[in-house]
Amino acid sequence: MVILHCPTCNKTSEELRFIGNFCESCVLDKLKTRTPNRGIIYTCRFCNRVALGNDYSDQTNKSLSRALNIYLHIKNCNIKVREFDGKVAHCELIYDVDGDMARFNCDIPIKVEHKTCMNCYRRSSGYFEAVIQARGEAKKVDKLISNMTKFAERRDSFITKIEPMGNGSDIYVSNKIVVNEFFARFKLKPKRSYILYGLVRGKEAYRNVYSLHLDTENPRFRVAE
Repeated sequence: MVILHCPTCNKTSEELRFIGNFCESCVLDKLKTRTPNRGIIYTCRFCNRVALGNDYSDQTNKSLSRALNIYLHIKNCNIKVREFDGKVAHCELIYDVDGDMARFNCDIPIKVEHKTCMNCYRRSSGYFEAVIQARGEAKKVDKLISNMTKFAERRDSFITKIEPMGNGSDIYVSNKIVVNEFFARFKLKPKRSYILYGLVRGKEAYRNVYSLHLDTENPRFRVAE
């Protein structure tokens, strides 16, 4: 077996693990000099989710790790956040050194800056893409509203407002794709129409309007919890 000698400290491969031509200890000492002296994480000022480029995610160690990797972008390095106390991220840095992994723990001071995610901006501005004109028995309409609300929130959407009508309610929903998925999922068959509301990037933009009569067109309306 060939015994390697570290060019820096002269320790041998019998004493320490080697990464390339250097002992692990010397490799780690060199890598630690590259440890960033701070990082920045952007969160939504309203929902506190973490910005990951143009997307936002719930604040977890995994999302914080992705955010730091995006911001710091250290070559051949993967940052894993083990704990975050609001000011300091306690991390493990994992380097790929010529195919071998070198890892060590470090603390990175974090500056948290705030943005507003698109979802919260739309909530605050009353944004909606679809209107469900739900008509029929009050209990059925209330059931529809309850399940539509849950369905939308699970898909990062929301109910903008609900307007009671004489024989039902108009339900304003932020995302028309989510509304289509809801109807398909529960086999509801509304009548569809469209309202032009403006231009988006020079193209006409429409809101979807769904007329849903729960006592006639959908008499067996049942929505599972």
